[in-house]
Amino acid sequence: ERPFRFPVVMLAVAASVILCIVAAFSAVGYYQYRTYIKPFEDSHMDIYENVIQAGSINSPVIGACTPEVSEYIAQNLSMIISDTVSGYILVGSGFTDVHGVKFVHLQFMQEYTPVSLFIGCSKHVSMPGFEKELVAGQEFFKQVCDHCQMLYWKDGTTMILAVSGNKTMSLTGLRPVIQPI
Repeated sequence: ERPFRFPVVMLAVAASVILCIVAAFSAVGYYQYRTYIKPFEDSHMDIYENVIQAGSINSPVIGACTPEVSEYIAQNLSMIISDTVSGYILVGSGFTDVHGVKFVHLQFMQEYTPVSLFIGCSKHVSMPGFEKELVAGQEFFKQVCDHCQMLYWKDGTTMILAVSGNKTMSLTGLRPVIQPI
């Protein structure tokens, strides 16, 4: 009596399955963003409040790395911070905790663009969904999200992650900032 009932029901079932699959992929992407990217992004965005909005951009303190940060990097990560990096001015430093892992947070300015550099032990940190890039023989992993771009690389057991709100700038220039002892 109703010749179109079966095809319509099958079409509705197929559409429901497709919507469920799309929702599952969206949920995974959102989970990865909230879990792995957002904590670093939020800490980076604090630069706007602490450095730029406070007006200290007009007279940045060059080499604003605290003794505690330098000592922590040397003793716990066997690294040192380079004083000079072409085009970047160090304007602040401190610590950030991401999922129970302590990261050094260096705050740089490149002209009027704030850039964060997070340095920590990579043993307990996973950053899925980043695209692998090879630049001058160095392996980098990059992710561009809604508000920023992130680029990380590893040096032994140390992970270095750069974050910038400028999605077009190259963050590989920050590579010389941190060197093994």
